[in-house]
Amino acid sequence: MRLLCYGILVFLPFFASNGADTVDLNLPEARLWTYQGTSMRARLVEIDTLAVKVVMGSDGWSTKFWLDQLSDSDRDYVSEWRKRGFGIAPKPIVKTPRKEWPKEVTPDLRFSAKLVTSGTNSWTYETPNYRYYSDAKLAPSLIEEYAMWFEGTYAAIQEMPLQLKMSPPSEKFVVRLFRKQSDYLRAGGLQGSSGSYIPKTQEILVPLTSLGVRLWGEQIPLDRRTFDSGPLVHEITHQVMHYWVQVLPVWFVEGMAEYMSSVPFNGVWYDFENIEEGIRKHLEKDYDFSQTSGGVFKVDMVPPRELMNLSHEEWTEALRVGKASLNYCSALLMVYFFAHLDSEAGEPSPLVNYLQQTREGRDEREQFVAEYNKAIETYKQNLTAFNDSVDAYNKALLEYRQQAPDYNKRVRIHNEQVAKGIPQAERIAVGLPPTPPNRPSPPSKPQILVNNPKVGAIDLSEAESEARDVLLQGRNPDDLWKAMEEAFAKRRIWIRAVGANS
Repeated sequence: MRLLCYGILVFLPFFASNGADTVDLNLPEARLWTYQGTSMRARLVEIDTLAVKVVMGSDGWSTKFWLDQLSDSDRDYVSEWRKRGFGIAPKPIVKTPRKEWPKEVTPDLRFSAKLVTSGTNSWTYETPNYRYYSDAKLAPSLIEEYAMWFEGTYAAIQEMPLQLKMSPPSEKFVVRLFRKQSDYLRAGGLQGSSGSYIPKTQEILVPLTSLGVRLWGEQIPLDRRTFDSGPLVHEITHQVMHYWVQVLPVWFVEGMAEYMSSVPFNGVWYDFENIEEGIRKHLEKDYDFSQTSGGVFKVDMVPPRELMNLSHEEWTEALRVGKASLNYCSALLMVYFFAHLDSEAGEPSPLVNYLQQTREGRDEREQFVAEYNKAIETYKQNLTAFNDSVDAYNKALLEYRQQAPDYNKRVRIHNEQVAKGIPQAERIAVGLPPTPPNRPSPPSKPQILVNNPKVGAIDLSEAESEARDVLLQGRNPDDLWKAMEEAFAKRRIWIRAVGANS
């Protein structure tokens, strides 16, 4: 009988690791660019149809350069990288069949406001899509009066042919009403405002005094003469369009709110057929532009090149220093142009296609983030299970290493007894050989992590950047400005280009 000998395996424990990040050496490097005659060092990170995105400095600050404002050598450089397939490939434009704007939207206002709860300085009312928290007791009829604006604005935005597809968060939209201005400001309301939308909580804060309510002791009557619905409709629009606030540029977000404030509403229906007249009244009443004797408005406007690239931070700063009026007016005119003046009758609306592609781009990014995070969590769990199995393997291997010498010793004695002719019944019992443990295999990395070894913060607003070409229809900002000048001139509105910081 051959001597059975078993070697001892030496196991080095595994340690979980994500592996070294891969580095693509075929990416653009920092270079000197000449944009609008000014030279600056930056690195190319994205190529669109009409612009490029670059980053500057060690802090990764990014900006966009319009291609037609770059030097010839810069455009050649971009063209070369485009040929290599660098940048985001443009998506095919799916043209949504045109849906005409309604002449009017008559929301179903046949509802009653319900008092849901009451307590010390706390009353809760409800209408179909809204819940109102008030620190003053209000007559249900008064809630119904204001609900026409809340419910009516929501219904009107739903009926617009922009296919925005909105719904209340969770169960209902929330409005908080305050008897005292000081309480309104303490809750987060903006000083000097008649209402504030708080994106973090998706709530509208409103001081009762801005709603035309006069506080006479415990009585709270309505004074229609002092009620201006425009600011309220502006904030309602932000609340209703919360999904879009996070992804669309500030000019559209604020322009849409101003647009809705301009649509005539008589408490029964929104009159979209007379939106042009509403715009003209808004220009005169809220922006102090007066008509000439010939009925022509001469209006200052931030041109598209600058307006479309204003950040939320820049907009907020202009608001803080009292220079935001020009921005709001410009955004209103831009939205009005794209909504009503930028496509021929019967043609698909570029604005609708722009919003649709933006939504699809955002949904894709959100889905990617969800799948990526899920893959990371699953991989972490698998790594934990693997490390547990390593511990079990090391323990089993130690036992195997302890059992193997004893077994080999019995085999050696057994073989010696065979050589000496000792009868079988008197030989040592060898028994079964110890079984070496199976070495555990590390978990495979999910494919989504393999394909995306290095992912930074996902910017949802990039979905809008990709879709902007659909809205511009191949026009550069200067061509767009000319188209706007012509369209507004036909409606007796002459626009003059003025910088946002003027």
